[in-house]
Amino acid sequence: MGSRCLGSRAGVLAGAGQRRCVYPTNSTLSHGRLGPALVSRRSSGGGRSVVGRGQRGDGGSSGDRGSKGLEGSPKLVPLSGVEDGRYADVDLESLRKALVSSQSYDEDEDTGPDYSCVQGRNLALELVRVTEAAALEAGRWFGRGSEEKADRAAVKGMRKVLNAMEIDGVVVIGQGNLDDDEEGGDFRLALLCGERVGCGYGHEVDIAVKALDGTTLVSDGHQGSISVISTAKRGALLDTGPCNYMEKIVVGADVGPGVVSLDRPMEENLKALAEALAKPVTSLTVAVLDRPRHADIVRECRRLGCRLLLFSDGDVAVSLEAARPESSIDIMIGVGGSQEGVISACALTCMGGYLQARLWPSNEDERKLAEEQQLDLGVLEIKDIVKEDGGVSFAASGISDGILNGVKYWSGGATTNSMCMRATSGTVRILETHHHWSKPGLTNIAEGGFPDHAIGMRPSKDLGKM
Repeated sequence: MGSRCLGSRAGVLAGAGQRRCVYPTNSTLSHGRLGPALVSRRSSGGGRSVVGRGQRGDGGSSGDRGSKGLEGSPKLVPLSGVEDGRYADVDLESLRKALVSSQSYDEDEDTGPDYSCVQGRNLALELVRVTEAAALEAGRWFGRGSEEKADRAAVKGMRKVLNAMEIDGVVVIGQGNLDDDEEGGDFRLALLCGERVGCGYGHEVDIAVKALDGTTLVSDGHQGSISVISTAKRGALLDTGPCNYMEKIVVGADVGPGVVSLDRPMEENLKALAEALAKPVTSLTVAVLDRPRHADIVRECRRLGCRLLLFSDGDVAVSLEAARPESSIDIMIGVGGSQEGVISACALTCMGGYLQARLWPSNEDERKLAEEQQLDLGVLEIKDIVKEDGGVSFAASGISDGILNGVKYWSGGATTNSMCMRATSGTVRILETHHHWSKPGLTNIAEGGFPDHAIGMRPSKDLGKM
């Protein structure tokens, strides 16, 4: 995941009266920042003309808003409703007066919640469609014994919706690296680190994604699988480098920081947690990934008399459950995937809860590479994994029943259960969506599914080639 370079990009959707997407040429992504791009604006003739950021359609200069990027390669910016003509029939002066009037109220009068600070686009609500599409596709492979086909279906559904979103996104937490993807490899099984997604304009975001959290659960017909995605401002997420694993500990918001730590013995952590929750150690429920490397943790929990939940897969889902208020799980501890660890940190940034993590090189080669890249191998707090002003949005949809209800198929459609969260507002939404195959919809699937060639497009760093 070290190299995240961009190649050349081409424009799409030309023609008067249509939204036009003009992509930059020879842009580069370096140090967490996107290189310059172009913006299309409406010309006086009713069509579209291409002008640079900091320029005006009449050839004039916009002064302080001049391009700070490479000369001749201005930055891509979204259009406002005024610029693209969406509000051509609206009396803007009336809107201005209405806004002034709405802000004039008696402070002593109870007027309900103040939403004046709620501005902009709620990306979390848009991300729900991404995870819904993945869940609808992967859910058809529940219990059918093929991890590969379940994973491939989830990625296919997710990519389809993700590439229709008005974002300029780069996958920074994914499975594998696009630079390492050899010709002929099965790239359809994952969204790769370094892959470019979205329409190429709008929010510039980094993306952490797990199209199918609990692949084996779906394949074997077990409960607890979900599809998850999170976005953040460019450069806001921890780069885990060569480390594929991460040690972590997760508790609910009612426990908070300082009670448990990865640097303390298991017995000390459990006794401190029991005291904080005002119940005996024997009433604690500890969730541990069922792997041989956790034999010591399991042995210690049983010695102390704790209730023990051993789960085989679904790291992110169990982290969410451990952090959820009034959960039946008091603590999750152990070594899981670093991909899942960063996504879990994004979720807890939105919903609350406490997480500590530590990168866990699985061999000496990984450790040497991590040290060469100057990665912090010590204990990390959430703010070390996700920047506090990262503008995080998160969405998840259930595939099989667990923290979220799984997909339920019925004649002519299906029902999905999802959650979406935003760090800015702290809002957590639980959504039930009814999908009708006979209606037009990006998340809908055909009764017989899609042909294989629909998911056979090779991912690319180049926008406009997906």
